[in-house]
Amino acid sequence: MACPFLSFGQSSDALIKKYPAAVLNRLYEVNSKVKLNDQRQLAIANYFRQQDSLAGLNKEKKEAIGNLSTYYANNSANLSKVLTFAELMEYNFAIDPANSGMLGLMVYNREKMKLTTEQLRAAQELSQTILQKRADRTFNAEKFESEQVSKILDKDQKTILEDLIFKIQAEERTGLNWQKLRKLGLTNGLDSARTVEECVNYEYKKLSSGQAPDYPMVLYKLDSYLKRLPRSQFSAALNLRSEIQLEQSQADSLLSYVVKLEKAKTVFKTKYPFADFESLEQETSTLKKILAPKQYLSFQRLKFTDRARQLSSNNVRKAEGYGLLKGVDAEKLSAELFEYELNVLIAYENAQLNNNQENALEKRRLRENKPNLYSKIDDAANTNPTKQTFRF
Repeated sequence: MACPFLSFGQSSDALIKKYPAAVLNRLYEVNSKVKLNDQRQLAIANYFRQQDSLAGLNKEKKEAIGNLSTYYANNSANLSKVLTFAELMEYNFAIDPANSGMLGLMVYNREKMKLTTEQLRAAQELSQTILQKRADRTFNAEKFESEQVSKILDKDQKTILEDLIFKIQAEERTGLNWQKLRKLGLTNGLDSARTVEECVNYEYKKLSSGQAPDYPMVLYKLDSYLKRLPRSQFSAALNLRSEIQLEQSQADSLLSYVVKLEKAKTVFKTKYPFADFESLEQETSTLKKILAPKQYLSFQRLKFTDRARQLSSNNVRKAEGYGLLKGVDAEKLSAELFEYELNVLIAYENAQLNNNQENALEKRRLRENKPNLYSKIDDAANTNPTKQTFRF
């Protein structure tokens, strides 16, 4: 879990004009890790200027150049003379990646959580304990940290910390999704600030309440490209957008129906929690209105390709087991059987969804004109059902 140790803003113009560059550089480094108001920045800048002056005096005394660097080092020894205990702790936590978990978050938000000095000291001791235990490869630092932090905080403080964690996790998830959106070129034309805020709010509400609020449209769009939409005829068509040459307007329509379908499911399940949600017929009817006839046929063929290949391969193996493939062009036969099985699957789906005369006749035609090999397989099975060579 990342802790947001970010820059807290530029130093004021008054400070920039008043102090030398070496002082400002040190102040910026501290101010980028510790929350400092103008008064604290001024006090720290004065201290750094005193050290700068001491370095100048010792330079005139021809002190070794190497020793002068000690006056400019932002280390605990120097900073402890000007930072409060809490500020120094926040600084040390910020520069150590090992403290980017719950302890770092506590120290960073100590004022909001109203941590006492005793609690901060306990957090510091816990940090040192974890550091010592990390040498053991079996040590679960995250679990140990969580258990010990729970002992340090009171009930209200735990609630605040949990809420802070949810917010950070929401930001992290949104950040990852935003990177994917950018990589796919899906951020063009978006109001980035508004979109990110919407996604962060969604992730936060889902984490904090345990319930899923309305899914942002931009995430539906991302899911459509990553092929992780809920199963439906619409999402299946979107998964094949390149193969069936979907136009952008068609893809947008399909995605809108994915959203409508999910909302309809939610409403239905609320009213009828134990009933099955049936929508295949309506999905297909809508899909056929969105796609051109050639696109819809391509969609069906692609959808049933794997199943047709499996069925045709099974029949080829059966025929081979009965010794029916001698002198037969196996490759040509496999292609013919695949095409037949594919047409059967399409015809049966069409008849199931709309058993009109045209679909019923096509289904009957295919059934009555099955490949000759299938009849031979049936005859062989009926004549000697146990005589089939087993093959891997």
